[in-house]
Amino acid sequence: MRILKYTTKTEVGEPIYVELPKEAEIIDVAFQFEKLCVWAVVYGYVDKHDTYSKGYYVWSTGKEIDMPGDWKYLKTIHISAYNMNTVWHIFEEIADAEEA
Repeated sequence: MRILKYTTKTEVGEPIYVELPKEAEIIDVAFQFEKLCVWAVVYGYVDKHDTYSKGYYVWSTGKEIDMPGDWKYLKTIHISAYNMNTVWHIFEEIADAEEA
């Protein structure tokens, strides 16, 4: 068992997708060095061809939220670094039952 970090670009109000191993168990989503990071527990060998794309949306406080598809609120992050002082809200894509 290992905990791995997956980093992606951050676009507020745009869908963000992270490629994860199918067996990954997501334990946290946060910002590090101005990038969205997903930490996941991974068991055994990681096959780079056996992955799925996990979607996230990031919205700042007070912005109109418009997300196509099914999403659920995940967490709120307070950022007071890198000349930023803001609050972002992270939503996670809900996978179809057929895909799970």
